[in-house]
Parts: sequence; structure tokens; C-alpha cells
Amino acid sequence: MAEIKVRRTQLYLEEPLYQFLKKEARKYGSIAAVVRKLIEEKMITAGEYKEDPIFKLGKNPGASGLKDVSEQHDRYLSGVKK
Repeated sequence: MAEIKVRRTQLYLEEPLYQFLKKEARKYGSIAAVVRKLIEEKMITAGEYKEDPIFKLGKNPGASGLKDVSEQHDRYLSGVKK
């Protein structure tokens, strides 16, 4: 599986924004987790994930006709041929 590169960043926030993140962090475990969740949600609504195969799942649910989906799901989702 491909390695995901992460970058460290720093934010300057006004107090109400910081207090909101702190409150949400109690639910999600950390301020960083809340920020990542909010960014991912925005990316989805902005259409940034359109080409990701995972978002094509569920559009046509049912039998795929493939016999090894449970074992080869990563290959099918990535689109890599055997």
C-alpha cells in the first residue's frame, strides 16, 4: 500500500475558534483530528474527492460477479490490473 505523506503545520486562531476545536477534540481525541475531519468534509463537498474510487461504491450496490473481492478489495479500489 502507498505511504501517505504527512506535514506538520501551525495555526493561529481567534479564541472562539480555538474553544470550538477544544470542545470538539473531546469527541474526536485531539484538535488535530478535528481539523483533519473538517478539512476532509470540506474536500468532499468541494468535489476534491470526485476521482477517488471509494466514493463510487454504493452507487450501484449488488453482486459484482467477482469471486475474490473480499481478498482483493484494495486492488479493485485502486484500479490496478493483475
